[in-house]
Amino acid sequence: MHLWQRLALVALICSIFYMGSVAVHGSNRSQSQQKVPLSEAGDRTTETLWRPSTWEPITFFTCVLVLVGASQAALFFWQLGLIRDNASDSKLAADAAKQSADSLIAGGRAFVFCKRCTFGTTSNNTIWVGPEWGNSGNTPTVSLRTRVSCQIFDTDIPDDFDFSAAIEACKESQAFLGPRMSILGARLPIDGISHRDLDLTKTRQKFIYLFGQARYLDIFDKRHEHLTEFFFRIEVWGDPTVQSSFGIGFVPQARYNRAYDQVLV
Repeated sequence: MHLWQRLALVALICSIFYMGSVAVHGSNRSQSQQKVPLSEAGDRTTETLWRPSTWEPITFFTCVLVLVGASQAALFFWQLGLIRDNASDSKLAADAAKQSADSLIAGGRAFVFCKRCTFGTTSNNTIWVGPEWGNSGNTPTVSLRTRVSCQIFDTDIPDDFDFSAAIEACKESQAFLGPRMSILGARLPIDGISHRDLDLTKTRQKFIYLFGQARYLDIFDKRHEHLTEFFFRIEVWGDPTVQSSFGIGFVPQARYNRAYDQVLV
């Protein structure tokens, strides 16, 4: 039972008890008036004639007012309950609509990622490496910008390697990715990787890293910029000093492989 139903029931019970007490009180008063001695009849004539003429209308209208008040209270709480139920239903519907819209956007918006990394031979017989960017979304990218770098180190990179500074030092390229499309990124280094460096990388005397970043918007939201970053270490097997007798692998690192959003000012 709702709160308004309980309050209305209490008001109705109170009104019934009040009417009953009034009826009993009126009956007792009429009986007491019949037992008044004749000697006091003259003195009470005015009182007995006045009270019935004033008590009964007041009692009647009081009972009517109590019933009307109880009905109004019941109606008020009934309407309050309806409003509360409608508000709750409206909130549920709004939450469901927002969740459905968010799911539609999340499933349909552009999402750029490093699909794979490739390598090949340059015109001066060195090796180039580069990423292939993919869009797994059902809508195109907006203002896609990419930065890619390939660097060779004599020692492994430190734990405090400044990824952001290394990315900012790269040349920025603008591109467009349609739904479910992919494009090849930059081919690096510019002068290529020598077979000697590849051989030293195989024996861990040198360390080669390929890393990059993509920044873009989607067609649904122009306030949140999406960022995708990758960071791979190059591994070599076979004999790099002999043409077509070696292979290159790209090992993702625990750090700097991520996708996140940031709010544009």
